[in-house]
Amino acid sequence: MKFRLLNDVAFHFVFGRASRKYNLLNLLNAILTKTGQEPIQDLELQETTLDAEIVGLKSCRLDIRAITSESHHINVEVQLMNRRDMEKRSLYYSSRLYTTQLNRGENYRELNKTIAINILDFARPTGTKFHSIYKLLEIETGEQLTDALEIHFLELPRLKENPMNFDCPLTRWMMVLSDDTDHKDREAILMQDEDIRRAYEDLGRLSADKDTQRLYEIREDAARDYRSGMDDARQEGLEQGLEKGRQEGSLQEKLRMVKRMLAEGLDEELIKKTAELTQAELDELKQAFSTD
Repeated sequence: MKFRLLNDVAFHFVFGRASRKYNLLNLLNAILTKTGQEPIQDLELQETTLDAEIVGLKSCRLDIRAITSESHHINVEVQLMNRRDMEKRSLYYSSRLYTTQLNRGENYRELNKTIAINILDFARPTGTKFHSIYKLLEIETGEQLTDALEIHFLELPRLKENPMNFDCPLTRWMMVLSDDTDHKDREAILMQDEDIRRAYEDLGRLSADKDTQRLYEIREDAARDYRSGMDDARQEGLEQGLEKGRQEGSLQEKLRMVKRMLAEGLDEELIKKTAELTQAELDELKQAFSTD
C-alpha cells in the first residue's frame, strides 16, 4: 500500500515520534532558514493535547508539539480541508502554547518564543506566496514588538505559482508533501536529498503498524467524505447552503470516523485525541451506535 505523507496520521508517524525526531529537525530547519535563526540542534517532542484551564474553554489538539534545545515552543499542524478559520485557529493554538508555559506565580520573563507552523493543502484568499511568516510589528515603522510569537503558513497549491528552486531544501520538502507533484520530480528529489529520502523510508514502515494503518485509512475516508459533502453543498449554488454543508459535513465526518474507529477496536484514548472528544461524549456516542 502506498501512503500519502500529507495525511495527518502519516505525517505524525514520520515526524511526530521521538524515535524519528531527526525528520522533524530536518523539516523545521528547512522552514525556519528564511527567518535567519540558527539551525535547531535538538528538540523534545511533547504531548499533543493542551487541556482547557477554564470551564467552557475549547481545548487544543496539535498535530505535533516540540520544545527545542533553545527552549522555543513549536507546533506544527497539517490541514487538508479549508474550514475558513485557519488564521484564528493558528492564533488560538499558538497563544495557548505561549501562555501555558507559566505556572502560577512564575515571572513573565520565563516565557519563551512560540512558533506556529501550518502546512495547508489549500490556498488562503490573501497573498500569492507559498510561504508567509507573520510577527508582531508596528504598522508604520515595521519595528518588531517582540519575537515571542511567529506564525508560518505554507500553502502547497501556491508552489506552482512561484518559480521552482530545486536547490532550496524547503521547496523540496513541500514538493514531496504535495499531492500535485508528479512522479518524475518526486523521484528526482528523493535521489537528490538524503534527509527526505530517509523520511520516505520511514513512511514505508507505516504498513508494519496495523493500528496506525487503520487510523490512516479512517482519516483518508473522512477526507473523501468531507470533500464529497462539500461538492454536494456547492451544487446548491447559495452561500447559505455552502455554510450549512460545511457545518453538517464536518459533524457527519467526525461521527463516521468515531464509529469506524470503535468498530476497529482502537484504543479509546487514541479515539478521544483524534476526534477531540471528552470521555462523556465518547460514552454517549458508543451508546448511540450500539442502538443503530
